[in-house]
Amino acid sequence: MSLKINFNEDDLATEILAMIPGPVWHDGCQHDKDSFVASFELLNHKQKRMNKYDLYLFQDIGSGRQHVCIRYGNEEGEYISPGHLGGFLTRSNGTYEPYATAIRILLSYGDVEWKLKKE
Repeated sequence: MSLKINFNEDDLATEILAMIPGPVWHDGCQHDKDSFVASFELLNHKQKRMNKYDLYLFQDIGSGRQHVCIRYGNEEGEYISPGHLGGFLTRSNGTYEPYATAIRILLSYGDVEWKLKKE
């Protein structure tokens, strides 16, 4: 089984108030321009400041699966790569706020569909 999200900008949910114009950060991962989904910001309660994130969804050439990348800075290593889309959506429990917001954006910005993998 594989999952992917089909994007439709007209369906973008307005209740995601965390979204900001972007991308904010230099793409040190060098993703295709089409893989950029959205930028968002969240309040970091410990540091008492807003953190900004860029969300990418790209297709892995080897596996054909869509993978999630969340950048939080300009340096090459300043990103979170929680894995392929299916695992990210099913394993993330929403306790890590950037993941929870990324999931809300992905689910409201597009339609999730699945297809049976050819063995």
